Amino acid sequence: MTRHAGLRRSSWLAGAALAIVAAILLLLALRGEHHDATGVDARFDGRGETRGEEAADDPGPDGASTAGRPDGGSTAATVVSQPQAGEPQATADPPSPPAGAPIRLRILDDASARPIVDADVSVLLRGPARTASRRLRTNREGIAVLAAMPPGVYAARIRHAEHLPDRRDLRIAEAQAADTSSTDPIDIRLVRGAGLVGTVADLRGAPIARARLTLTRADLETPQRYSATSETAGTFRFAGLGEGTWTLTASHRAYRSVGPMTIDVPPGAPLSVRLADASPATVRVLDPDDLPLAGARVEAEIEGLLASSRLVAPTRSDDGGSVRLRNLPSDPSAVVALRGRHADYPDARLSTTVESLDAGSIELRFPAGREARGRVLDANGDPAPDAHVEIDGPKGLVLRSTSSGEFRFRKFPPGEYTLRAMTADRGVSTALAVDLSSDSAEDIELRLEAGDGVIAGRVLDADSVPMVLVVVTLEGAGRKVRVATDRDGGFRFSALPVGEYRIAAGGRRRGYDVIEGVRTGREDLAIRLAAPGAIRGRIEATGPAPGYSLRLVPTGDVHGASSAVRSYRFTSRASSFHLREVPAGTYRMELRREGKVVGEIDLVEVPAGGTVDGVKVVDEERAPQGE
Repeated sequence: MTRHAGLRRSSWLAGAALAIVAAILLLLALRGEHHDATGVDARFDGRGETRGEEAADDPGPDGASTAGRPDGGSTAATVVSQPQAGEPQATADPPSPPAGAPIRLRILDDASARPIVDADVSVLLRGPARTASRRLRTNREGIAVLAAMPPGVYAARIRHAEHLPDRRDLRIAEAQAADTSSTDPIDIRLVRGAGLVGTVADLRGAPIARARLTLTRADLETPQRYSATSETAGTFRFAGLGEGTWTLTASHRAYRSVGPMTIDVPPGAPLSVRLADASPATVRVLDPDDLPLAGARVEAEIEGLLASSRLVAPTRSDDGGSVRLRNLPSDPSAVVALRGRHADYPDARLSTTVESLDAGSIELRFPAGREARGRVLDANGDPAPDAHVEIDGPKGLVLRSTSSGEFRFRKFPPGEYTLRAMTADRGVSTALAVDLSSDSAEDIELRLEAGDGVIAGRVLDADSVPMVLVVVTLEGAGRKVRVATDRDGGFRFSALPVGEYRIAAGGRRRGYDVIEGVRTGREDLAIRLAAPGAIRGRIEATGPAPGYSLRLVPTGDVHGASSAVRSYRFTSRASSFHLREVPAGTYRMELRREGKVVGEIDLVEVPAGGTVDGVKVVDEERAPQGE
């Protein structure tokens, strides 16, 4: 009986397994049919694409960030819609762009006019539709072939390791014939750059391999930075440098770092860099009660180095509160700024020298955290929720009161502070001085004082359509309050002391406007925001150039903005540009190189929400032939 039951159970399990397998196969088949039926063919062409990396944010004199970003490469997905019932099912590929005719480039050394043969050459192209980076190889005649690009005019940067970059426009025509051997090559004459060679050794003269050397130059329109690593024999080499004054730093995990050293390029002789053995410096980290503090993160910054060249890695204190700092500069007088962070205390800061750190007597002590807590009350003595509470002093912060009107500021360094509460419709409190030097402060009451003044209005776009969730800021009479517009574009400030105020609305992306001298009692204020525009074009120049900057100088009314100059910086790469979030108005565009104006456009009109395309600014000293 038991045997028959076992056989029946085995047969049942086998049948169930077969049913599951059949179901899976059926689902897979249906899934494949569904995929074919949708006709979806999404493809991304990332071949040779690179993202723009030329521009850097450069806030103007008014502190407003102005992001100048050149066109970057983009990829596109093509989706074919699903056919209706009864239609034939088919998939479609995205249309291919027309093929461009290959271009033959003859790479020549400018001084000797000889071809640069059997060498790698990098070409960066920025065009109206795409950006691409190509690495080409010259033949025995110095010719490299650039192919597989759609037709159009491209801003190009052409570079060889031993030479300075060359910039120019390259025009790619539509392909006419497969044979391009008969076409005349375009001569690219590259100016040989200066070189810097040397050795890295310890104090006994033994070579040091794998030392990292960083060469920087910050006296141009845009900083330049190159890195190299010493070979087994301690030798290093930089090539393709522009002549001028550079700074050099050298570091190795087992040695003290050196630099920044001022180097004139080209130097008169090979450079010799000596590194001293690294003996780590110990810093004691203490809590406010002078007890060892474990788990604190300690950062050391060497004064005079660029942020990208900081040599001392952050580290954490051990159970005994000790931190060992390695790779400190060999100069005993070098200034080191220490900063400690811990979850339970305010940040600790200390400035000292390498000599003091080597003596082993440095203690980094965290201050005791102070608290300021209390409540915000309205004019009737009731809790005031959602009020802006601001604290100002050695450390500043703004937060909102809770639903019960409470607020709490934690981990503040000792010192004297000022507290104030503000609302848009219930008034503003009198500034209250709070002393946190010796202890925390509790049970603070900030009472709102309501005035009789009202200012209200709406924020509209250029077509008089209400704008939702636009931040509107009121300033004046010792107060600064913000509100967001409602779905009708409306805003309202009430309980204000009678007087005049400054009203600002919007921001970089949605437009910005300021109205000065708005008196209380004005409830029909209309603020119209013009969407920012953009400028797109190319810097036209030939030959080597270390870098450019574009400056927009307002020459007429600029909507919602001051007369501040806006600057955008570019490196020596291909010089197409796309300046975004430019306030609508009229400007004079200046092209600057090495601190002087080398090109100019008298009038550029930026429309609200539109793009000025095809702008061409020419470096008059390095203009292409025919300009």
